[in-house]
Amino acid sequence: MEAFAKLLENIIYSPSRNQKIKLIIDYFKNNSDPERGYALGILTSNLKLSKIKNHELKKIVFLRFDENLFNLSYDYIGDTAETISLIWRSKNVIETNPCPSLDQLIQKIFKYTKKDLIKYIIFLLDCLNSTQRWTLIKILIGGLRIGVSERLAKVALSKYGNKDIESIEKIWHGLQPPYKNLFEWLDGKSEIPLIDNLK
Repeated sequence: MEAFAKLLENIIYSPSRNQKIKLIIDYFKNNSDPERGYALGILTSNLKLSKIKNHELKKIVFLRFDENLFNLSYDYIGDTAETISLIWRSKNVIETNPCPSLDQLIQKIFKYTKKDLIKYIIFLLDCLNSTQRWTLIKILIGGLRIGVSERLAKVALSKYGNKDIESIEKIWHGLQPPYKNLFEWLDGKSEIPLIDNLK
């Protein structure tokens, strides 16, 4: 997750479309499966993680932060994830940063009960840095809003694997995170994925 948080941060500070594409390609090159597949799912809003709602996250924050002060901070900042990532007060100083891999995080989100997931979120908020906290919250509630469309992600895939974008478009609806078969094809390790055209 550390590399994905860095990717999102770099994309936010890169107004150029071509630079965003380059950043995504570099991420695909430097990360393995299923990390990059889950990252692609999050970037394209195709990985649905709906266990935690916005209001539930706020309840977690109110365990550490005054509700009125949070609302004032939110009114000024205008984004739930950014507000929480900046104002969160760690209960204990944790010297190491046990940032989970993106794969580990996703698996725990799918596996944990709501009660266990809330405990895990509090643990992570306590030990991650502000950028990683922001990334965690965006993963949990969706809506990245960082200027990366599904089309732009497909362009990055096309350039990464040296494939024409029309071929990616034809199979896209039959693919799902973590896109292992897609990346095997893009890496030249297999033929183009076979998908059910009736879906």
